[in-house]
Amino acid sequence: MAADPIGDDNPIEAILLTAFPNPERIGCPDSEFIKKMAEQKVPADDPAWSHLWNCSPCFRDFKVLRDARVARVDREFNRKRTRRYMLTGVAAVILSSALTYLGVVEFRWRPRQVVPITVDLRNASATRGSASPVARLPQRLDEVHLLLPSGSSPGAYAIAILESATDNSAVALTSAKTTQSGNTLTIVATVDLANVRTGQYFLGIRREIGGRQQEPTLYPVLISD
Repeated sequence: MAADPIGDDNPIEAILLTAFPNPERIGCPDSEFIKKMAEQKVPADDPAWSHLWNCSPCFRDFKVLRDARVARVDREFNRKRTRRYMLTGVAAVILSSALTYLGVVEFRWRPRQVVPITVDLRNASATRGSASPVARLPQRLDEVHLLLPSGSSPGAYAIAILESATDNSAVALTSAKTTQSGNTLTIVATVDLANVRTGQYFLGIRREIGGRQQEPTLYPVLISD
């Protein structure tokens, strides 16, 4: 799953790839430094990040290297997951055969259930580093209800679950419009985290205005089984 949200159909990255042409490559870091950025070896406060988000050629070079790194991680993760599934499948076959022989259990498939989760951000503090998670998200198909901070603007937002606060490596990405109840703005979005590894991530919320996105607001979240 992790490789899909950072593909060519990502609306945020599609904008970054074309919205900021820099044919003369003014102020661009060299290829080795962009490689370090793609490998998450550059601090979040380095000014090169600001240049990257405003230079389509640099972002294109970064994306190629970043996607290759994520693909390598995904392949290793999928290899381990396939092995785990195979071992689980063998155990299930043995158990199923024994129970069928005894005639005591009938197995049935159950449809996936959507888990509604409320994340209250009205008094939460945004962060770009380590902090206490604002919410715990189950490793399932979640219907996330985001209660936005006071003063937020209505409209369309991009919502992402990011691997870190320093790059755009999203493991889940969606978008939705706000609804209002009283003084509270809410975003309801379906996020599939069934195949995401457990651990700390960042919930990124970015408002879309006229086809362009503002700087994302980041909140630490914990994904657990």
